[in-house]
Amino acid sequence: MNCEELNQNTAAYVLGALTTSEHAEFERHIAECDLDHDVEDFDEVVSRLSDAAPMIEPPAGLRDRILSAASVDVTRHGPSKPQHRRETSWIVRLQRFGAPAYGAAAVLLVVVGALIGWGVASISTDASDVELNHFRRDPEGDWLRVETVLGKNGLMLSVGNLDTLPSESTYQFWAIRDERWVPIGDFNTNPESKWSGYFEFSLEKGDSVAITVEPENGSDKPSSEAEIQSRI
Repeated sequence: MNCEELNQNTAAYVLGALTTSEHAEFERHIAECDLDHDVEDFDEVVSRLSDAAPMIEPPAGLRDRILSAASVDVTRHGPSKPQHRRETSWIVRLQRFGAPAYGAAAVLLVVVGALIGWGVASISTDASDVELNHFRRDPEGDWLRVETVLGKNGLMLSVGNLDTLPSESTYQFWAIRDERWVPIGDFNTNPESKWSGYFEFSLEKGDSVAITVEPENGSDKPSSEAEIQSRI
């Protein structure tokens, strides 16, 4: 793909809709082109879609009707045979239905927004629950991903491109709420400069998160500039 074609994949990259080969190619492309702002803009849209989409319940009996229809199809035609299929770009698949390149990205965001709204309502007994999957990559390539339900205790943090620290130092993860820095926990990255783990903490809408380098036992307040910081 050329640069323009790769840029069209920005929205799908944020949504995790690229094929394996497309994802790897786009990751290489990020390092060469200034796409950080585009990635952040699309991620901001995606992270707020669950708030914007109406909370609706799926129609009564929908699951049973789908399973029943699938059972009838298998009875009539037998199980389908596995076929080898060549990976096809998401944007090419949408363009086959007449959506132009940039319009296709917008269509995908709208569709995912509706699905997110439905998904939250269908998996939660409390329609006010908002599932958050927040991603941020800074210009240096450092990135973080936070997965949680806002207002509920517990979150998953994943980070990348952060150098492994010596034993006398640690990375500390913070929430910033009303200009107050609240320590969440600490970690260190592996030899691949990555880490992923679970913390007991409840994030709220409007919080920011940040990562700093601190002494090995952590700090009550930051003693260094944030390595990466992002508003939820």
